[in-house]
Amino acid sequence: MMSSRCHCILVAALAALVDRQRRNRALAQLLLGDGHHHQQLPAGILGMVLERNFPDRRAPRILRTVGVPGVRPLSRGVLALLLLASSSALAQQPLDLANSAARPVLVEIETSAALDVVGVQFSDPLPASFSVVGNVGRVVIDSATYEAYLLEGTSGAQITSSDFVVEIDRTTLEAVNNPPSTGTVILAHAGYAFTRTLDTQRMAGFANGGPAGPLHCSSQQDIDDLCLIVPDYCGVICVIVPGAPYDSATGRINLVGFENQDGCGETGCLNIDMFSEAGDLRLTEAPQSVPAVPGAWLLLAVSLILTWRRALLGQRRCVRPVRRAGASSSVIHSLRPTTTPG
Repeated sequence: MMSSRCHCILVAALAALVDRQRRNRALAQLLLGDGHHHQQLPAGILGMVLERNFPDRRAPRILRTVGVPGVRPLSRGVLALLLLASSSALAQQPLDLANSAARPVLVEIETSAALDVVGVQFSDPLPASFSVVGNVGRVVIDSATYEAYLLEGTSGAQITSSDFVVEIDRTTLEAVNNPPSTGTVILAHAGYAFTRTLDTQRMAGFANGGPAGPLHCSSQQDIDDLCLIVPDYCGVICVIVPGAPYDSATGRINLVGFENQDGCGETGCLNIDMFSEAGDLRLTEAPQSVPAVPGAWLLLAVSLILTWRRALLGQRRCVRPVRRAGASSSVIHSLRPTTTPG
């Protein structure tokens, strides 16, 4: 008969194995899915993990077999931990205003067609820079990058622009577009210069009708006064879009205001203030500022080494089952310690 010590070791080892496999299976199902769980690791995060850790595109066999029936739960659990460690480090984080280091950041601009929709649909990230002067954090999209963004979806237009600058008070989290953005737009039969003035505390809105597009207004009274001069604006509503200070949990901020347009076309010249939604932004840390994850391979290696070590220790310390002659093959009647040939 085996000693009580070996019996305790065997029971503890079996319990630990069952518990470890259960936890690993649950984590793997959560991250990778198995046909019954439909929660998946986001494709963008998975792509960044593969690109950062396997730049030659030759992912190891353990990654190529993800989701294939028959993959051992323990192996899938190790993979889940690997991906979790990598993705958590690579995921974009909201801009940290408390970090005073000058560094690259990303800016996404709201692109919903409806002007009163805030923080729903964003553009692809635009590269920008962050720096701190006094207690003010400055986010700057350089002029070339911003011009390229403004030209997206246009045909035949020529656009120039200054840098797009957002200054955020790191105490109040209120922000202003300072200095105001300026530039020019040249179309086939018209052209104008623009100056855009935005901040998070302004009361700004737009006329939801009329012949000239979304005119800027700060109250319904502005539209009612315009109605006395231009009857087409009678009955038009001023839709107010509130500004919002920087939200450090999401990276979102909404600077509202107007764009003064001064130019001439075939029908004459005009100076007019249009509502501007250009300050509805999401600010995040750039992936370049997040280091690569050399610990991903280390995590995998350590996990495998510990697994093999436990297996070897189990062979040395514990017992192997034997069956009495004639006993049922599914029942273990006796256990005896393994012996080492003398």
